[in-house]
Amino acid sequence: MKTTNTIELSSPVSGSIIRLADVNDAVFSKHLMGDGFAIKPTNGKIVSPISAVISFIAPTKHAVGLKTEDGLEIILHFGIDTVELNGVPFQISINEGDHVEKNTEIGVMNLKEIEASGKDTTVMLAITNTTE
Repeated sequence: MKTTNTIELSSPVSGSIIRLADVNDAVFSKHLMGDGFAIKPTNGKIVSPISAVISFIAPTKHAVGLKTEDGLEIILHFGIDTVELNGVPFQISINEGDHVEKNTEIGVMNLKEIEASGKDTTVMLAITNTTE
């Protein structure tokens, strides 16, 4: 008998939800990072979708990893191909190792700067250890 666990995630940004399969990034749309969802943001405020520890922050601030007490591992990826922006449009207000509660602000992304650089602002949330 297979056991099912239910986990409630909130959206990391305000906006319209998009199926992960529909994003313009093959790594996420083909679920290579795991299962999840994406959001077309309407503002740049980023919050934690769940109570967790910050497991990593990309040096270019375009991605943050979270790990819950139960072992769920999540990546938040801010925009598509935004690693090329070298962190400029992102302000991250947490540090690796910090414990954050659900809906705690973890940073801000400047949507206008991202769009002006020709990049897509879509935020992806993927559970990287869905097979576990």
